[in-house]
Amino acid sequence: MQDSVDKKELLEELRRISSGLKARTELFGHSGVLYLPKAKRPEPCASGLARYDGGPEGFGAFAPCARHPLWGGVAFGCWTVGSAAAIWGAPVSGPRHSPFSEDGLLQLGRMLNWLAGEIKAQAPDMDGFRLIAAGRCIEGGELSVGDAGQKALPAIESWLAGTGVKTVLLLGDSARAALMPGVEPPLGKGFASKGRNLVPTLPPDEIAASQALKKEAHAHLKALILSIQP
Repeated sequence: MQDSVDKKELLEELRRISSGLKARTELFGHSGVLYLPKAKRPEPCASGLARYDGGPEGFGAFAPCARHPLWGGVAFGCWTVGSAAAIWGAPVSGPRHSPFSEDGLLQLGRMLNWLAGEIKAQAPDMDGFRLIAAGRCIEGGELSVGDAGQKALPAIESWLAGTGVKTVLLLGDSARAALMPGVEPPLGKGFASKGRNLVPTLPPDEIAASQALKKEAHAHLKALILSIQP
């Protein structure tokens, strides 16, 4: 008998709750407020890493994803100076006209012009460099700069093979991570890899902002000169 009473009380309580919810829903409706189910989180964009390989003049049109204009990745500027090469790597987001700062390019130009004079080579064309980049739409989820660097690496290796250089100045963490993965030698110290001598140094935009770093980078250039093979 008690179970029957308990069931009746439970049913009555459920009816009261149901009636209350119905009244609230009608009130919201009259007020112009509707209940909407929680939206699902959009699926990450399926577009993968894309690579740019060309000159700086075409970089502004680079778009890894046709649907979303914003992207992130890493870019590498590549120059030759006689029998040596210089590669500046830096994280980049787009769309943008250039991945490198004006101050950094000016500083790098001064460094490479000095290097050309020391090894009696032709000064590099700072505007006509090879630009290699890899990136992905920011709607695709978290992006590893290391993954982007490895996507760009085959194009960098192809460019290096075409130049025939045996000594390479690597400017910045992104350049070191791409061409010296898992290795962190002291700045200015050469490291042998794939028949080349790699000499890591600071990124040009940081060098430009500090007189002390300019002196440090100059010492790295002197070390690079000693390792250049004729």
